[in-house]
Amino acid sequence: MDGNRIATILLRHLVEGRGWRGGVARSVAATRALDKLCARYGLPVSETPVGFRFLGARMLSEDILLAAEESGGIGVKNHLPSGCSPWLGVSERWR
Repeated sequence: MDGNRIATILLRHLVEGRGWRGGVARSVAATRALDKLCARYGLPVSETPVGFRFLGARMLSEDILLAAEESGGIGVKNHLPSGCSPWLGVSERWR
């Protein structure tokens, strides 16, 4: 399972399972499936250039529930704004 799929599953879990709210930030190369989920949940979504530094900055300056990049870096609200994702176990970039 790739990082894009994990990001969509995780967003669904955070919203439906935990009831969390907030915006979603994704890199320009990440899946547009996040946009569709955001539309369903009424969450704002924004796009950043490639690189988790842009997503991390967005997480620090806005109420971002989930930040995702195409290589599997995923950041979640109330955790470190880092792309070293514990959600993936072994990131796709290291395989």
